[in-house]
Amino acid sequence: MKLECYLDDGIELDIRPSSARRDWMDATGDRFAYRCLPLSIANAHGWTLHCGGGFEAVWSGGNDPADVRVVPAGDGSPEARGHFGYGILTIAPLAVFRTEPGYNLWVTGPPNAFKEGIQPLSAVVETDWMPYHFTMNWKFTRPDVPVRFAKGEPYCFVFPVKRGSVEEIAPVLKRMSDAPEVSCQVTTANEMRAFLATVKRMQEKEGRDAEIENEKVLKFQKWYMQGKLPDGSSTFEAHQKSLQVRPFEDLRAEPRGGGP
Repeated sequence: MKLECYLDDGIELDIRPSSARRDWMDATGDRFAYRCLPLSIANAHGWTLHCGGGFEAVWSGGNDPADVRVVPAGDGSPEARGHFGYGILTIAPLAVFRTEPGYNLWVTGPPNAFKEGIQPLSAVVETDWMPYHFTMNWKFTRPDVPVRFAKGEPYCFVFPVKRGSVEEIAPVLKRMSDAPEVSCQVTTANEMRAFLATVKRMQEKEGRDAEIENEKVLKFQKWYMQGKLPDGSSTFEAHQKSLQVRPFEDLRAEPRGGGP
């Protein structure tokens, strides 16, 4: 499937495959947060747009667009302003995205990333026909708190979604007892995790640091990481441990068609 991005002459856009890394995840003990594979997959599940220059923004608390003040850092900045009012900071990438027919573009902030005093807003845009720029919007959560975006910092995250797919889903609630194969695996996982908790309590009670056999395995069972069922009976063959999202190929230097 194609995802195209059109830029006017002279306009550059810093857009990259989203990184699975996050500073706060790096800072966890032994980088423990990366053991949650769904977090890492979500982090990398699209493309990020990055600031062409740094800036500081602050909201005075009012509803007028002018109540959001933006001061560039001196190294250039994206089109950031208080466009809509009500404490909303708007950043407009000067680009038109085009998805294939029937696909929208999910537009939001970088997943599992946080900024004090401001929250990214999410949108679903019909980019298979829309002939104009969309905007990335952030909502201030606290007035008079300066928010800084550094040059090269990601401010927007995009990925295509099939239009109407969520409406095609027929969700249902069922009893666990009606699915014995699921119930068995859940019970196995819970019992193994409860065993580890019991061992830890015994060690604390006895006041010693004795290691048990395969303690590291018990601390981090890796079932989901390896795509395995808790009882080890099978492995899900289509399991994804990482994403290889392609960068945008720059075709702007290619000769124009239609003439010699």
